[in-house]
Amino acid sequence: MERLKVSGAFTCSQSVRSEDIHIRGSIKADKIETEEFRLEGSMNIRKELNANVADIILYGPCRANEIGGETISVYSHHSQPGLIRALLSLFQGQHMLTSDLIEGTNVYLENTRAKIVRGGQVKIGPGCQIERVEYMDSLDVSPEARVGDAVQI
Repeated sequence: MERLKVSGAFTCSQSVRSEDIHIRGSIKADKIETEEFRLEGSMNIRKELNANVADIILYGPCRANEIGGETISVYSHHSQPGLIRALLSLFQGQHMLTSDLIEGTNVYLENTRAKIVRGGQVKIGPGCQIERVEYMDSLDVSPEARVGDAVQI
């Protein structure tokens, strides 16, 4: 499949492979492999999300056992500009991404709970609770985040 574009809900009990995956809504799958993964919504990935670029805007609970890629960006919808997003934030509570392992070359996270975050350049933004960060080049942690151990490797 070259491109998967969803507005609404998509559920698959197996792996999903596509060059580009763009979701506005929710996705549930066993495993996802793609070059570009863009999500505005919620997800439940039972095993792993592998994407060269993963760009996630949290509008609901998100879960992936493992996330790996070159560039991984996770944003709270509260940090995104726009009138509709501002209005939605009045009616929605805190949304989190939960993962055991997040690994990438460039990693930026907001509102994320993870056991291990591993990367080259890592930025831990507001609302994060990370047990362990392993980084190669740089680490920047927001005062509004909690990190257990931070180790340069």
